[in-house]
Amino acid sequence: MRTVAVAAMGFGAVIGFAEVAVPAAATAAGHQPMGGVMLSAWSVSSVIFGVLYGMRPWPRAMHLRLPFLLGAFGLLVAFSAIPTGLLGLTLTLLIAGTMITPQSTAHSTALEQVAPAGTITEAFGWVITAVTLGLALGQSTSGYFVEHVSVSASFLAASVVGLIFAGLVFLMRGTITRGAPTAAPTKDHALAR
Repeated sequence: MRTVAVAAMGFGAVIGFAEVAVPAAATAAGHQPMGGVMLSAWSVSSVIFGVLYGMRPWPRAMHLRLPFLLGAFGLLVAFSAIPTGLLGLTLTLLIAGTMITPQSTAHSTALEQVAPAGTITEAFGWVITAVTLGLALGQSTSGYFVEHVSVSASFLAASVVGLIFAGLVFLMRGTITRGAPTAAPTKDHALAR
């Protein structure tokens, strides 16, 4: 459970960075209303790639999938630091958005694998909490970077944070391969053998 929560927190943090940096880039370019339109680019590519992701089985086990998807998301967000225009930024967001739905799906699938029986609702609650904490971390830190450094620095920081969290999830991957703890056999079950 902790590993899935860490993956979800990193996912939320990267999104939080972008949710501040993208509108700031639009405002700096003199087109403030475009910030929301540009963020919607994530939704478009997320849905399209999510459908493709769901059509074929993923070739890697869950304990490798979680850090890979988060690391790829972090790397793809780094490209948003390069463009100087809003069109280029929108294109990089479209590309980075391809990792959103696969991660959300992977978090849900991993929960089914690691949550003890009868705790899946609580497990989803913890994952949502982790994403929300990540969003808060990303948004507040991104605000600092946007105000005191630059919008590009905010995207680069998002990438670094995503990669750090991906590294942590990779180090914790063994907890995913073990899955949920199984209940010890009861005395009646042992006698039935």
